Amino acid sequence: MLLRNWRFERKLSLAALAELIRQSTGGRTTATVVLRWERLENIPNKAEMIALYLKSGGKVTPNDFYQLPALPEPSAEQVAA
Repeated sequence: MLLRNWRFERKLSLAALAELIRQSTGGRTTATVVLRWERLENIPNKAEMIALYLKSGGKVTPNDFYQLPALPEPSAEQVAA
C-alpha cells in the first residue's frame, strides 16, 4: 500500500506521521521528508522504513517506494518446471 493511501486511511497529517516516525527512530523526520517519500522523490532509510512497516502493521513495505515494472506472466512450461 502506498504511504499516502495508508496515511489518508488513518487520517494522519504529514506532521503527525513525521512525529510517529521521530518517536520510533529518534531521528529528525519532518513533514517535508514524509511528503518527499509520498512523491517518491526520496525513500526512507532503514530505521525509518522499519518504523513505517511496524506502524502500518506491514501495509507499507520497502517495495512500495520502488517503481519496479511488473514481471511478465510465466509460460505454461515455466509453471510446470
